[in-house]
Amino acid sequence: RSHGNTVDIDKAVAQSGSGSVQGNGHYVHSAHDWSTGDVRFDVTSSKLRLARLEAIQHWRAGTDGDVELNARGELHLAHGELASLDALNSHLALRNASVGEQPFGSAALDAHTAAGSLQVSLAANLRGSQINGSGQWRLADGYPGSGRVTFARINFATIRDVAALSGPAPADLPFVGTVAGSIEVSAPLRKMR
Repeated sequence: RSHGNTVDIDKAVAQSGSGSVQGNGHYVHSAHDWSTGDVRFDVTSSKLRLARLEAIQHWRAGTDGDVELNARGELHLAHGELASLDALNSHLALRNASVGEQPFGSAALDAHTAAGSLQVSLAANLRGSQINGSGQWRLADGYPGSGRVTFARINFATIRDVAALSGPAPADLPFVGTVAGSIEVSAPLRKMR
């Protein structure tokens, strides 16, 4: 529904098998430029399966898992690009992820804005290994901030299987073992795209 420089989407639904993504939105654009304006959105998924998403299957056939998405936010566009993130409250979860016959685990990513910053947290279980992360970026020019991810005892064979998701499977490793540690990053989000 459009009126003047305002576009309202009361309800949009995308269906995939028994799963769906639904949402609503509100857009107020500048008088002479549709690509500049303020967006408010609210998106929720229900019973979404990776096995039923064509784009995922095109990327890697046999990928499966249950996806849960809830995202609500406000942002400003300038000439079709993100100019500022004004508010966000989101939760993205992937459960029982697998590729072919290989199980990988589950993960949840939460992001929300508070007190002038974007706060992000990650919790994942990769074949029994715990991965946790958190970060905070200021809602200022360039989005400066930092984050840290820690991981406990990940098997080298699991790392090999994850690496194989982006291309041909690497050769079997001539050794066994585990690795644990942490990764820290301190950089503006704009430069991490």
